Amino acid sequence: MNNQNSMIDNIIQNLLFLRLKEVIENNGYHDHETVYDHLIKTKSIAIKEITGDFIINEEAKALFLKFINEDFHGMKRSEIMILIALLHDVGKILYVKDNRTTHPLMVTDSSGITLCPGHEYWGSTIVERFLNKVSLQPAVITYISNAIRLHDTFSEAYFIVKKDWPFETLINDVKSRAEGFYKEVLYASFNGAEGIILDLRNNPGGFLEVAINLAGWFVNKGEIVVSEKFRNGTGDVFRADGNQALKDAPVVILVNKGSASASEILAGALRAIRGTKLIGTNTFGKGTVQELRSLSDNSKIKLTIANWVLPDGNIISEEGLAPDYEVKVSDEDIRNKFDSQLEKAKEVLLREMTSK
Repeated sequence: MNNQNSMIDNIIQNLLFLRLKEVIENNGYHDHETVYDHLIKTKSIAIKEITGDFIINEEAKALFLKFINEDFHGMKRSEIMILIALLHDVGKILYVKDNRTTHPLMVTDSSGITLCPGHEYWGSTIVERFLNKVSLQPAVITYISNAIRLHDTFSEAYFIVKKDWPFETLINDVKSRAEGFYKEVLYASFNGAEGIILDLRNNPGGFLEVAINLAGWFVNKGEIVVSEKFRNGTGDVFRADGNQALKDAPVVILVNKGSASASEILAGALRAIRGTKLIGTNTFGKGTVQELRSLSDNSKIKLTIANWVLPDGNIISEEGLAPDYEVKVSDEDIRNKFDSQLEKAKEVLLREMTSK
């Protein structure tokens, strides 16, 4: 642990890291808090959580501790997790150039709420500058960079819209959107769960590789999850390369108009490969690969250069994926805080489970 403490001290004393004291956030996560203070706090939380004391089930805890204490190129995974917690928001320090003007990556709206779009990606490109006095293997630095690039975020509107949700419901929703899938599967498995409802409602997607990774839990290794087809007939094929842990588990998926991009790919792939039922309303319909190009007069045009093709040959059209069971949320459902789509999903899942 002494070596770990030395690494942390070197990072915190890095002049670039100290500049994070000048970046102040104000949104659903931060009440006029500096990024520096936030990262110190999340580092402390990580040190506490790697003990696994938050896991009630003893078998799940043992598996968790076994995983985080594995060696990864000369470091324990738990040590790497702490460094990720310390560095995950460093991209918020950056300034960007827009034509001839330079401005902070972080922006503040008229109500004083701060946003920092793209800080995950940009942070992953500069993380080495925070580690220049720390001796780490290149594979470890790449691991940290990837984690920073893929870590999830929420807009300030997320918490405002859900301000009346019960605390436990809110926490479960946050976990479903964050990087807790592995932990949740362990928890569900050891508590006798016999089926899964995958809630992709209002999930705008994200990185394609995350959708491919999640699909790998539910289908055989090597299965085609999605293909990218260009106008000239060429393209790429993306195959599942996961652990197949849930390939025999009954599963249904909740979708709606807010399910887009990678979420649609995951839902469409599972339906095509294993007949998974979709419940809810039509998805968004983001099934194209687009590219932004500049014209001679400095204007820009967005061109569709390819389509995402599902394993059954279908393209995700502008109408989106049509559910197998259409269930619309009524005004009465909203007033009564009744989730009719979830109830239908439970009904369909139970039927799937009893038919096996």
